[in-house]
Amino acid sequence: MGLTIPSRFLPQLHLIGKARPAGKARTMFRGFDLYQIRVSDAVTIAGLKFPTDDILVNDIFPEPNLGSRAMQSLRITLDRKHRRVLMETPSFEKGPEGKGS
Repeated sequence: MGLTIPSRFLPQLHLIGKARPAGKARTMFRGFDLYQIRVSDAVTIAGLKFPTDDILVNDIFPEPNLGSRAMQSLRITLDRKHRRVLMETPSFEKGPEGKGS
């Protein structure tokens, strides 16, 4: 999945058209409808721009969800001691020694 947000965030976005049905999803306890919207602005999370203009909307989960499709090009580092997460786009221009490829 890509980026999924609750509909309460919609007033903060610049939408292109209206939400359209995108399918159905299920939790362990219930099913729900998913809607897809198009946005005109770049989606930025934690200072990173994501190359998507389609966002899924639901009202089941209270917080946005960044799915595996949206994170596939990120390098993620978890710092358990300080309770921090670092998300960055890896630089493929440098080799393992940092001298270039």
